[in-house]
Amino acid sequence: MNYTDKKVKAGKKYTYEIAPYTEVKGKKVLGVKSYKIRVKATKRNAKKINPARVVIPDFYYEDNYYVGLYESIKLHAKARVNKGLKKKKVYNSNLVWSSSDESLATVDQKGVVTANDNRKTGIVYITARAVNGVKKVIKVDVMNYYNPVKFKNYKVVPEELAPLFGKYKNEMCDIATYFAFDNKISNVKIDLEEDGLSVKTQPEIELNEKIEKSLYTVMNDLCLHFEIKDGYLKVTYNDYFSDGSIFKYNIICCIDKASEEKFKYQIGYAKLCERWYYSEERKYNTE
Repeated sequence: MNYTDKKVKAGKKYTYEIAPYTEVKGKKVLGVKSYKIRVKATKRNAKKINPARVVIPDFYYEDNYYVGLYESIKLHAKARVNKGLKKKKVYNSNLVWSSSDESLATVDQKGVVTANDNRKTGIVYITARAVNGVKKVIKVDVMNYYNPVKFKNYKVVPEELAPLFGKYKNEMCDIATYFAFDNKISNVKIDLEEDGLSVKTQPEIELNEKIEKSLYTVMNDLCLHFEIKDGYLKVTYNDYFSDGSIFKYNIICCIDKASEEKFKYQIGYAKLCERWYYSEERKYNTE
């Protein structure tokens, strides 16, 4: 749709709203009005003109944008003139940010996108709109990092732990999600009781019945140990040697976003997918 207003005067600003209409008994009935479009009538030699496009600066550009549940990311966009007009600037660089689905994620007027706390995941489209209506739409994937669609690189994991990504994937993801969102615990160790019939925690904490059942099922079948410490969930299989040393195979899930920085660039940690890592360590008998 195009509209030309021939009555404008150079240097003045104008505000427009667009609304569909239908005729009822010969009278126009307006529908819902659009957002307001503000433009400035400028001369050809004006140094500041209306924005012609909204772009993501190269420094901030990414092929894909992701945000985890309960988390935020900062998007960047700029209102610009056309590429050939290097000597001109926009008269108003302000942007209005909006979200296509606020049940997934909201965005503030600084471009900070925050995923909601309702555990809903999916695609949301964030729009950065200049005052005169030109816009940039950015696709953001709201993800639950503790329950990935699939683990891409788990083939590095030994066979003792491989069932965690196959047979027991749902249990593992439920456990990680539970400690990330529902039960924020700083330090606790989880093992089986000596009789092998139930789960024990140190220090003693109350667990959700479903999670306790998942923990018991996994530990009883695979002889694993669980630990929550410093913002990550650590699942360990111990291999004992005749000299008394122990070889530890570890699956680590960063249930706290900040804790991932501890493993991201360390040698010896294989990244299985976002927030999930595999590591090995050997503890020698010093006696």
